[in-house]
Amino acid sequence: MDARQQNSNSANSSPLLLLRSLAESGDAPGVLDLLQSGCAPLVADPETGQTALHLAAGRGHSHLVEALIQAGCDVGVQDFVSGFLLKKIWELKK
Repeated sequence: MDARQQNSNSANSSPLLLLRSLAESGDAPGVLDLLQSGCAPLVADPETGQTALHLAAGRGHSHLVEALIQAGCDVGVQDFVSGFLLKKIWELKK
């Protein structure tokens, strides 16, 4: 079973949960498949305020950060956990 299948099972196949999970793990093919199928990358986790972009940036997955920004993610979004703007998180990871 590959990472996408495992993440799909653990996320109950919800596209938004799956997108965030794949972005955090760095699964570029999985993220790109979901984006191409129309999954909205802008939706934040209601508990943390984190988007797939926050999770990818926090883990240093620059290839996914670029893809998510091109898909329409807002780099100015603030999460509820750290209060940091995504731009600051990304700069710290460089």
